[in-house]
Amino acid sequence: MLSSAVSAGPSIQAAMASNPGPSSSSAASDPANEAGAAAAGQQQPPGGALRFEDLTIDDSLPPLERVTRYCRSGIALQRLVHVKMMGEVAAQVGTDATIQSLIPLLPPLVPDAESIIRQNLAAQFLPMSIALIHDGRPPPPPPSSASPLSLSASHDSAGSGSNRSSHSNGNGIGKDELIGRVRPTSPQAVSDLGKINPHGYSTVIKVIVPYLIQLLSDSDLDTRRCASDSLSSLCARLKPDDVKVVIDAATALAVTAPSEEGESSKSLRKKKKAAAAAAAAAGGGSAGGAAANAGPTPEDLRTVASNLLAEIASLSNNDINSVALSSSSRSSGSSVTPALVSSTILPPILRLCSDSHFRVRRAAVQSLPRVMAGGTVSDAADFVLPIFAKLSTDDMYRVRKSVGECLVDMSRSIMLLSDGRADSEREKLLALRRDGLVPICTRLLDDPNKFVRHGMQQFLGPFIASFYPLGPRRSSEDDEEGDDAGRQGGG
Repeated sequence: MLSSAVSAGPSIQAAMASNPGPSSSSAASDPANEAGAAAAGQQQPPGGALRFEDLTIDDSLPPLERVTRYCRSGIALQRLVHVKMMGEVAAQVGTDATIQSLIPLLPPLVPDAESIIRQNLAAQFLPMSIALIHDGRPPPPPPSSASPLSLSASHDSAGSGSNRSSHSNGNGIGKDELIGRVRPTSPQAVSDLGKINPHGYSTVIKVIVPYLIQLLSDSDLDTRRCASDSLSSLCARLKPDDVKVVIDAATALAVTAPSEEGESSKSLRKKKKAAAAAAAAAGGGSAGGAAANAGPTPEDLRTVASNLLAEIASLSNNDINSVALSSSSRSSGSSVTPALVSSTILPPILRLCSDSHFRVRRAAVQSLPRVMAGGTVSDAADFVLPIFAKLSTDDMYRVRKSVGECLVDMSRSIMLLSDGRADSEREKLLALRRDGLVPICTRLLDDPNKFVRHGMQQFLGPFIASFYPLGPRRSSEDDEEGDDAGRQGGG
């Protein structure tokens, strides 16, 4: 049975037989197709002409065999469709079949000539890793049940500004979307997530994590973002020593040498485009394709590192850690702790806040709320808030505008730090929030640049609302007790 994309098989076959020259030969001689086939490890048919069988998909095949066959296709669209199926197939077949059949497909797909394939592969690495670690997807809960864990997760993502901003990578693929299919949603699922397949976990550490780190330096922006999101979400299920490996890789990107002295990132991009256009003119290729393969600038890599480090820091307050870790790791606590954030993540973020390029400083500003929420109180008072106030007076208006946009998240991050603390320490944090953030807001409302003023005005209402409630937050149990008391009194 052939797929619907080629349901008009006889007519296409007749057309190919009557006129085999222009369409088939041009497709075979297209450099992009040849490069994609070479990258996918697919041997072209003799004579270089694509056959009718090469243009069709046999959707009667079992999912695993179908993915194994068509991920090696010389046609980019076929590779793309079946790369998107890899996570789901890995969850269906389990750890052993994934290692035997799917992992060998990765080496030619990671450097694939098509950026959209690399991007989707980076996104599929997360569900593949979950399937390897936990030997398939945990069973879903009954449709009528709603577990406390799933309710708390949705409440946190909806109620916390810092979490909400960190769950989007700017290109429509959010962190919650990546981990939603594997988030524990029932007691049985939570129990299953605690069981780790050692062979599968080892494969993730030795194969998938290095590939994700490699894709952090990809020439395509969306691929870098997807790799960063998958890697940060995967860290919630890794052991502390393995998380440190990821942090070290991100730190290495954060200290990437800047561009040539005295040369802006914009001028460097212009030079790359001019060189790519010259190379394309000499080789008869596409200037856009040559420019896309020119590679990211050092500033691009430092921006990726800033977001990745902030995402890992935000896991310090994420309850999924206590579920996902092995029993030996759970006994010693979460993989990402405030102490780890303070010692390994905060220093490179502070360095990026003083970067010579405003795009890197702007990315560092956007990462500060997540770093503060996952760090310690002393770091918030001594380092994070002072550098945040300094950036509110930055020479570049785009950086100051980002400071205003992040004020709401900074306020809520302080509230996260104050949860569960003694009243005296909580009062100090609330005073720190008031004395540290309100002057920044006032200064930005009077900024000489109209874009900064208007941006701060847009966030002024949410910023004021973030200060309420002024007292300790009531838990859901307290609310239920109050409702019961009210009903009894009314009765």
